[in-house]
Amino acid sequence: MTEQPKRLLRSWMFVPGDRPRMIEKALGLPVDAIMFDLEDSVAAIEKDNARRQIAGTLDAVAARLKAEPGCRTPARYVRTNAVGTPGMISDLNAVVRPGLEGLVIPKVDSVAQVRIVEDELGRHEVAQHVPGGSVKLLLAIESPTGLFNAFAIASSSPRVIGITFGAEIEISAWIDTVCSFLVVTSFNFVLTYFVVSAYLDRLCEFLFRTRGVNLSVFRGSFRRKVGLAVLFVAFAAMT
Repeated sequence: MTEQPKRLLRSWMFVPGDRPRMIEKALGLPVDAIMFDLEDSVAAIEKDNARRQIAGTLDAVAARLKAEPGCRTPARYVRTNAVGTPGMISDLNAVVRPGLEGLVIPKVDSVAQVRIVEDELGRHEVAQHVPGGSVKLLLAIESPTGLFNAFAIASSSPRVIGITFGAEIEISAWIDTVCSFLVVTSFNFVLTYFVVSAYLDRLCEFLFRTRGVNLSVFRGSFRRKVGLAVLFVAFAAMT
C-alpha cells in the first residue's frame, strides 16, 4: 500500500463503528481524519459486528489506495476499548491491518499503559505485514491521574501524535456539580441583589439632595431591584 503524505489533522469526524452508512458517508467528507469508534458509542452486543465493519472498510480503503495511489481519503483512526480490558485485544486483532493509520486509546492514566499498547501493536503489525511503527497513537486522558502524568504520557513513545482531554462524570459527580452550580448561583444572586440595592438607595439619596432628581421608582421596590439584579447576573455571565 502506498502511504499518503503526512498532513496536519485539524478536523476529526467521530463515527460509530457499527453504522455502515455513516462510515461510508464519512469517507467522502472533506475532513482531515475519521475516528471509527469501538468504545462507548457501540453497544456491547454490537462490538463484534462493528469490528468486522471497520475491518472491511479498512481493507477497501487499502485496496483503493493501492489501485489509485493519488486518491485522497481522510486519515483512518480507530478508538479502541480501554487498556486492560478484553475488548482492546479483540479490537487490535480486528483493525490492525493495511488501511489503518492510527489508534485512539481512551482512559490513559500512565506510561505503563502506553507500553502495553506498544507491545501489542508491534506484534499485530508483524502478523499483518504492516510496517513497524506506522500505526500512530492518539491518547485520551480522562482522569486527574492521567492529567498529572500528561507530559510523561505524551512523550512516552514516538508513535504518539497527540493527546486529548475528556472526562467521565458519574451520577454522584453530576449531583455535586448541580448542587455546586445552584449554591454558587444563589450566592452570586443574593450578593448582587444587596450590592445593587445598597447602591440604588445611596444613588437616590445623593441625586435627590444634590440635584433634586427623584429616583424613588427604585427606592424600596423589591421587585424592581430583583429585576435589576437578574440583569446584572445575566450580563456578568455573558462577559
